[in-house]
This record gives sequence, C-alpha cells and structure tokens, in this order.
Amino acid sequence: MLYTFRTILLFSLTINLILGCAAQPKSFIKSENSVIITLDTGVDVKKIRLSIIDEKIIRVTASPVSGFSEKESLMTIKQSDEIKNWEVEEQNDLIIISTSKLTIKVFKETGAITFLDKAGKVLLAEPETGGKFMETTEAGQGLFKLRQVFDSPEGEAFYGLGQHQHGYMNYKGKDVDLTQQNIVAVVPFLLSNKNYGILWDNYSITKFGDPRNYGQISDLILQDKEGNSGGLTATYYVGNEIIQQTIEDRINYQYLETDDYGKLPSEATKVTWEGRISSEVAGKHKFLLYASSYFKLWVDGELLFDKWRQNWNPWSNPFEIDLKPGEHHDLKIEWIPEGGYLSLTHLNPLPEQEQNQLSLTSESGYEIDYYFIHGETADEIISGYRQVTGKSPILPKWAYGFWQSRERYKTQNELLDVVRTFRDKEIPIDNIVLDWFYWPEDQWGSHELETSRFPDPEGMIRELHEDLNTNIMISVWPKYYPGTEHYREMDAKGYLFKHNIEQERIDWVGKGYTNTFYDPFNPGARDMFWDQLNEHLFSNGFDAWWLDATAPDMHSNLRI
Repeated sequence: MLYTFRTILLFSLTINLILGCAAQPKSFIKSENSVIITLDTGVDVKKIRLSIIDEKIIRVTASPVSGFSEKESLMTIKQSDEIKNWEVEEQNDLIIISTSKLTIKVFKETGAITFLDKAGKVLLAEPETGGKFMETTEAGQGLFKLRQVFDSPEGEAFYGLGQHQHGYMNYKGKDVDLTQQNIVAVVPFLLSNKNYGILWDNYSITKFGDPRNYGQISDLILQDKEGNSGGLTATYYVGNEIIQQTIEDRINYQYLETDDYGKLPSEATKVTWEGRISSEVAGKHKFLLYASSYFKLWVDGELLFDKWRQNWNPWSNPFEIDLKPGEHHDLKIEWIPEGGYLSLTHLNPLPEQEQNQLSLTSESGYEIDYYFIHGETADEIISGYRQVTGKSPILPKWAYGFWQSRERYKTQNELLDVVRTFRDKEIPIDNIVLDWFYWPEDQWGSHELETSRFPDPEGMIRELHEDLNTNIMISVWPKYYPGTEHYREMDAKGYLFKHNIEQERIDWVGKGYTNTFYDPFNPGARDMFWDQLNEHLFSNGFDAWWLDATAPDMHSNLRI
C-alpha cells in the first residue's frame, strides 16, 4: 500500500507540473533565425520580430497587425539563414536573446527593447513604453504613419544620414528632413559614438528629430516696427521707392501655386519685414527661413543670414530664438526676390529631453523596420552596414583621377576641344562629363544626342578613348516629354506618373514643355528605362552614368 501511495503521489506531482507548464506557455515563438513576440496590451504594436542577422546585427520589425509584411526590401540584400550560437529565454517580465556579442532584452508588456554588449553595458534602449507609435493614414491600403523613439544619453553624437545642407556634423538634438532633394542625398543610416548604427528601412518621407510640421509665424505674438500688434511691417520697393507697405502676419512665398505668392508685386525689387516677436510659451522656438535669391535676417540687431541662392534650388535655414513670456525680440528680413522664393515658419519648443532623444518618423509604411548594428569601431559598424545593404563594387582606376565638368558642353567640338587643350597643356585628365540638354529641345526622354550639335557620337567617344586616352560620363534623366517614342512606350505599360501631365504643368526649358517621370519602383519600368538607355547611349561606348534627377523636379516650388 505504501508503494502504491508513493506511486500515486509521484504521478500526481508529474501531472500538476505538466498542467502548470501548459497553463503558462512561452510568450514567444523561436524559429531558426528569429523570435516573434505577441503583445496583447494597449500599445500600438501587436507583434515584434527580432531577426538575428549575425552576432552583432539584429533586425527589429514591429507590426501594428497580426502579421508581417512580405514586401521585398529595396534597401537590403538577403541575409544568410544559417545563424548559429544564439539563445533565447524567458525571465519574469523579460525575453532575453543572447549572441556571442550582444544581449537583447525585450519587456513582454510593452515590447521595449534594450541592446547591451556582453559586458552588460547599455548600447541603445527604447523607452520603457516601447517608443513605437503607429497611426493609420488616409491612404489606407494597410499603411501607417510610423515613429520609433530611443533614449539617448548626454554626450551621445549622431553622424551620417546622407548629404545635407545645414552644415551640421553631429545631429544630436537637430532636425533633419530625410527627403531626397536636389543636391541632397538621403541615406537613412546613422552612426552613434556609443558603438552602434541604425539603418531605418523605410522609403517614404522621413524625419529625424522633431516629427511635427512647421506652422506660420502667426502662431506667435507679432508687432510691427511701431509696436502695434497684429503683424510685421512689410515694405515693398522698386529701387529705393516704396510702392506698398502693409502689416503681415505670415511670410509665405514658398510655392508658386498659392494665393500668397500671387500677391507678391511682380515689379518689387526688394522687400523688408520688420517688427518684434514674442510668445507665452517659454523655451527655444525653432524657425526655418526658406529662401532663394538674395536674403538677410537679423534677430535683435545680430545678422544671422546674409546669403544668395539659385532660384531653381531654394533651401531652408534653421535658427532658434529663446523666448520668454513678456519678452520681445526684434526681427528684420530683407529679400531681393528676382523671381525667387521665401517663407518663414515656426515651431513651439519641444521639451529638452524629447528633443535630444533619437527619433525617426516616416509618413507611410506597413511596419517599423530597422537594423541595429554593433561595432567596437566606426569601421566595424560600417562593415555591418555593408553586410546588410550589400558591398559596393570597386570603381575602375580612372574614376579616381581628375574629372572635368561644367553646366554643360553644347556641342561635340566644344567637348573635344576641352580635352585636347588639357592634353596640349599636359594637364592630367581622366574623365569628362557630358551634362544635360544634349538632346533636341522638345524631345527630353528620347535619350538621343541632337545630330546638329553631336553629329557623330561614336566617333566622339572613339577619339576620346583612342587618341586622347580619356573616359566620358553622360548625364541621364528619368524624365519624359509627351510625343516622344519613349514616352509612348512607358505610357502604354502604365509606367509613368501622370499627375503633372493632367495638370498641364510645364518646365523651364525653351517655351516650357509638359513633362513627367517614370515610376522607378516598378521593376518593369526600370527594365524599360535601361533598355532605352542601352539602345541609344550605352551602345555608343559611354563609360559611366550620371543618374541625374534622382529627386524629380517637375518644376521648382510647386506644392504638389
């Protein structure tokens, strides 16, 4: 009987242990190279997937729905599925993933992720709430506005993000618009001095830093130069003669197709705005002076900007003013329009802690998707970036030499004479660039050289190669005029953006021509674009491509 009792007791304990385990299942699913965590709380995120790329690289995907997008990345290459020597375990309120180089802790309740090195030092941490924000967009189609916030300690510095125009080296506490623009190259990768990098895999308009949109200066308390409330004193001149003076609570000559721009007196040769600004909101207020042509700006008598910029390439100039309630600051702007653009916009202060966080916000996407890359040195981090995005091919030896370029060479003879002169004067030259407008004026997109100016492209290239030992690069554009054969080919397949055509907008060439661009997100359109270039240009022997207009410019400063 005693034996039977012990047997029954052991059997009962075993059953209870089994039932206990069944009642408390693991809160994650482990596969060969990833861990999927389901969140059932009130946060925006429903599922988080952590993919182990290797011992130093982790991909984080956070979805607002019950699954993950199967869209192929346009930014990364396929990684190996043979990931070894990593573990995952559950400890109280944490799920912990370990590799030979990293420890990743995920809070089960909020999905907040912390990345640590093997010594236990925090490299990067999402805030306790998870820092993930997702809102449905008007576009629908399963798309969301996405934002990811990380904590950032004092003394951290951020580098990278591409090629921008504001003169910053360290982006900590700064705002950067990650939108491809003329002479702005966007690379959504940043490198921290805390031994990590982040690659943000999203292709929509993205903001680093403050996610808010700037508003008009009418949000502030404005006074004219006499101290009267309601706006700044705007004075319009022809030469030294005043032709108009008004009180204005906004400066908004940024877009052509707006009522504000239509009110700008066409004969005005100079405009000034003068007065005082203040606010009941204390702190560092942010301003953007967006401008082209010649402009100056003073705050409290101090000249902050004295610049000229081409009208086809206006740009924003950020500055801050520390405002206190009841305190007024003098503001003056002087502008020589000459067909240019100018606006002044404003944002109230962010709390200092929030401004100094690491924040990335994208207008549209299916899910938050980023890569965390650890390295002891900047070189190791960049090596991880190259692993994720693919290695760049080594350029040919001649590409490291001297290149000669100008706005454009108008004829075959002009281009060849330049290279001949270099050789005659024994000045080394390795490459010459043939920029835009080598085609017939009304045939942009034909990818053909105008025969009256370039009668023998093959002969031109042969002389450059054989007689002058020089290479040639040609500028190619994904832009098309209706009526060209290539436009018709693209249009027949639905490969063109048609909004600009429907609006009958014209560009700046000659009399002005309606135009549009092809859809580079469509693989078929990309193949057709290459076929057109290959048939008309590459087959002639050109050595390199300048892929111009990667920031399509329908016409400078159209709102849409």
